[in-house]
Amino acid sequence: MKILICDDSQFIRKRLFTILSELNFEIEEAKDGAEALDLITSNNYDLILLDLLMPNVTGKEVLEKMFDDKIKTPVIVLSADIQETTLNYCYEKGAVAFLTKPPKTEELIETVKKVLNL
Repeated sequence: MKILICDDSQFIRKRLFTILSELNFEIEEAKDGAEALDLITSNNYDLILLDLLMPNVTGKEVLEKMFDDKIKTPVIVLSADIQETTLNYCYEKGAVAFLTKPPKTEELIETVKKVLNL
């Protein structure tokens, strides 16, 4: 299974990569929303882990573009912004789960497995 990690923090990308690679996923990384959109439109992913606050193109903009283009890849949003309006926006735009950043290892693994029906 193929996962895209989209986060401007190299530390977070490395941490997520380390956790998920132990589960034998094929993993690609994007350092901002613009790079993520390029990868999303040219590849098929089973899951996207998406930070909301990034330079250039934000995670919210990525979600909106995916929603508008009817891209149905499941998205787990990662953010420190846990305001109800933010949560509602993400779910309205198609996110399937929302994890507080940085996610706890067990919570991340459990959520990824649940979303991918593993």
